[in-house]
Amino acid sequence: MDCWHFKLSLVTSLVGSKGIPDSLFARTAETFLKMSTIMKRLLKDSSSLSTGMLYGIINGIMCIPVSISFCSIIYRDKGFEEYLPQLVKLVLFSSMIHQWAFTTYSSLPFAIGQVQDAGLIFLSSMAADIVQNCDKVEQIVPTTIVVLPICTFILGCMLVVVAKLKLATVIQYLPMPVIGGYLAFIGFFCGQAGLAMMAGVQVTNLSEWGNFCSTRA
Repeated sequence: MDCWHFKLSLVTSLVGSKGIPDSLFARTAETFLKMSTIMKRLLKDSSSLSTGMLYGIINGIMCIPVSISFCSIIYRDKGFEEYLPQLVKLVLFSSMIHQWAFTTYSSLPFAIGQVQDAGLIFLSSMAADIVQNCDKVEQIVPTTIVVLPICTFILGCMLVVVAKLKLATVIQYLPMPVIGGYLAFIGFFCGQAGLAMMAGVQVTNLSEWGNFCSTRA
């Protein structure tokens, strides 16, 4: 029995001896209980709102630098260097849409959306290939910002189909060394790209690690 019910039982014992009609007291007690329930719910919602705002602020502080670094990794080719400020804004906007969709439509009540680094390898490789295969410089950025979203959309559709058909268990048949190697290479790829950005040199594989010791670094 909580504090409110204890007080109500105490009031019941006091007013019962003073001859107050039971029907009037019953209505008053019911109203009192409803008001106490509403107050508890409001206090709970207020606490939940403040907690959610705190998580949102922390997530925003963490994700903005991460999204900027993701942009620098995806568009690390020299062909994008001139347009990097605009591409950073585009990546931040797409990250905002991603997190909004995730937190709005997720079935998990505690979901906090955040862009992951699993696809950076493919996006960066695709962007670099577009630079190499474009005949004109002015075609590089328009082609990239069209091709990458289309490929990402197709991947998202495939994930939805896999979820709807409940085929996620098929992933269990992939050998563990394959999954471990892929995840390990993501870490290596991001670390190499981070060092290259800090040194200001172009490094895409182990054979180019000597650029870290050059005078340009």
